[in-house]
Amino acid sequence: RPAVLSLAGASPNPAQRELSVVFSLPDDRAASLEVFDLRGRRVAGREVGSMGTGEHRLSLADARELPAGIYLVRLTRDGRALTAKACVVR
Repeated sequence: RPAVLSLAGASPNPAQRELSVVFSLPDDRAASLEVFDLRGRRVAGREVGSMGTGEHRLSLADARELPAGIYLVRLTRDGRALTAKACVVR
């Protein structure tokens, strides 16, 4: 089965200690993961294209340093963006 661009979202969700994201890439071209609060402010991000083909799990932020609330996780590649919700709780 060929690898595809996909965003499974945060895991665990809700997060208490670390905000990890599960996603898949079809190849090693440029791609980025970003986390935004509901006001649209970028609170974390990382270039992930070099991780290559397949499914990946990446810790994007220490959830203990983020205020409790809802966040949007965005995976962007070649002008296409996939979004998932993440929740941080105390």
